[in-house]
Amino acid sequence: MKILLALFLSVITLAQANDFKGYGTKLDILDRQTTKKYELVIPNGQLIDLGLDSLIVYQCISFDSETFADQVALIHLFKKKNQSIKKKEETIFLGWILKSSPSLVVIEHPTYEIKLNECLEYDPLYFERKLIN
Repeated sequence: MKILLALFLSVITLAQANDFKGYGTKLDILDRQTTKKYELVIPNGQLIDLGLDSLIVYQCISFDSETFADQVALIHLFKKKNQSIKKKEETIFLGWILKSSPSLVVIEHPTYEIKLNECLEYDPLYFERKLIN
């Protein structure tokens, strides 16, 4: 994990004009119980309700250089306070997900499969959920 973080930080320092830090994030979420796929447009830093769990996207960064082009997002998926046995937030996943290789970082969740679709250069202001299929 430290190596991955060091790679991200080194790429950030070599930022070019095409690189940007997104104000919002577009995620694809598959609900395994209902087999429905949703596209979520999320303003960074906003708490999103996913049934018994909650999700926050802290950052979304787009890298575009000659040697490396990708988009990454720092997300926090956790159980709500009232659903946790300990009556406090219980982290399910806290880390970076990559657009180019979603299988590199696997989020262990029985209900949701979460993939990064894109980082948004504009601020979406409001959360939006769209059914894809």
